[in-house]
Amino acid sequence: MRSIEEKQNQIIQRIRKINDHDFLDSLEKMLSLDSEAYQLSDEQILMVEESRAQIARGEYKTHEEATSDLKKWLKER
Repeated sequence: MRSIEEKQNQIIQRIRKINDHDFLDSLEKMLSLDSEAYQLSDEQILMVEESRAQIARGEYKTHEEATSDLKKWLKER
């Protein structure tokens, strides 16, 4: 198993080869999440609240039900 230092060095070398500005921006944002709590937008908060309300009302499917529905849908295609 590689040491943490070896892993860090390998990652650093790979990052140095990246020339895509957008990718590096995304990576930078992802790394900053380590020190900051992720903030949901107002829309995301509303979606989470609605999802919780649907669950409370019993409006959900089990994993097995969703898998079965997906298999049926794939057969129809």
